Amino acid sequence: TIGSAAVVITVMIIIFSIYFFMNRQTMKQLSETYTNKEDGISFQYPSAWVPVNADQYGEWFNDSQIPLVVLANQNEDIPENNTYVLVSKFEASQEDVEYLFGDDEEFAESFKNDAGTTSGDDLEINETSVVELDKVPSRMLMAASGDTGFQVYFYSANSNIYRVEF
Repeated sequence: TIGSAAVVITVMIIIFSIYFFMNRQTMKQLSETYTNKEDGISFQYPSAWVPVNADQYGEWFNDSQIPLVVLANQNEDIPENNTYVLVSKFEASQEDVEYLFGDDEEFAESFKNDAGTTSGDDLEINETSVVELDKVPSRMLMAASGDTGFQVYFYSANSNIYRVEF
């Protein structure tokens, strides 16, 4: 769990760096803390971001798998669907982990096919590669659906695959 917490913390630093870069005029303090002791995840976030409950999640995302946490921005100056952090955990076999770190094009096509059921046919994969986050191998994927772009990091820890999306 130390490895998974380190990766989530590193990804959260990236997320909040992007958030602050995009919102320099209205910088907010990281005044709130999300903690999930069971999964060893803890990170700070701006008070304008609030946890999304299961009903809201169902309205915003076409996904039946409820994530560990979804935080969405409540600042009216920024569209909600473009400012969120989502952390999910999935049980994984060794085959799943090997696939995660396999061929970039094959992974991108599979992601597009799986996500196409929720994102529509206009999902475009801009980039995917295997990267290291705090010395932990991770799969990075950047994509867009219509005018909404998102970035996802996947990594494996303790027979699970974690997905961090923003």
